[in-house]
Amino acid sequence: MGERIAAVAAAEGIHCDRVPRSRRPTSLALVTVDSDGQPSYSLYREGVADLDIDSARLAAAVHPECQLFHTGSLALVPSMETQLRVLLSNLRSRGISISIDANLRPGVVPDNKAYLATVRGLIDCADVLKVSDEDLELLGIEQPLEFCRDLVRHGTVQLVAFTEGAGGATLITSETEVAQRAMAPSSVGDTVGAGDTFFSALLAFLLRKGGFARGLAALSAEELEELLTVAQWAASINVSRKGCNPPTLAELEAALPQALAS
Repeated sequence: MGERIAAVAAAEGIHCDRVPRSRRPTSLALVTVDSDGQPSYSLYREGVADLDIDSARLAAAVHPECQLFHTGSLALVPSMETQLRVLLSNLRSRGISISIDANLRPGVVPDNKAYLATVRGLIDCADVLKVSDEDLELLGIEQPLEFCRDLVRHGTVQLVAFTEGAGGATLITSETEVAQRAMAPSSVGDTVGAGDTFFSALLAFLLRKGGFARGLAALSAEELEELLTVAQWAASINVSRKGCNPPTLAELEAALPQALAS
């Protein structure tokens, strides 16, 4: 499985030469989908290759010209908390922006309470954060939008993407907030990877538009609307297909030529 992942990455032009290899097995996520296309996951995450690393090797693997470092909840586990805090502090000192997708998955580790506490403690380290209504429910947050607003008012987080599945999404900075209803595809394959596709499109568009260089809090309402439209379109295309099968940049450019114009 690791060799297959490496081959796909290479075919997409992703350079993995800085990443150390491990003798441990590749982690697995088995996905089952119900009649409405909603997925559930069985995760195999004990003693796996992607956790076989320390903060020093992680920091060394980050390219000197890196602009953005991204991680998600499968790495935000108690056994990695110390390494990640050291790493994220190192990256921030190098001027590298940090994005985190909370994307909580119960069962990642046996101690779910410790896992939730680790995720809650680390999301404050992000410059840009994606959380869903389901994530915040698992964290015991009763007023999700107010929680997101507090993050950008009082913490390190500059931009929060709050998603509600079919209910749409909201982008929040300390200065501006915009919301859009979900863009439903003409037909539904399943929802596997919808959130990942949404966030990857959002981050890619931010990088293309120089949003990190200018400062995320400086994004105007019009820019946030454009950003949210791109992310929602990407997620909609993915949902129209089976499995996590996000659109290419060319597909998004065809769907949204004006929004993606440089």
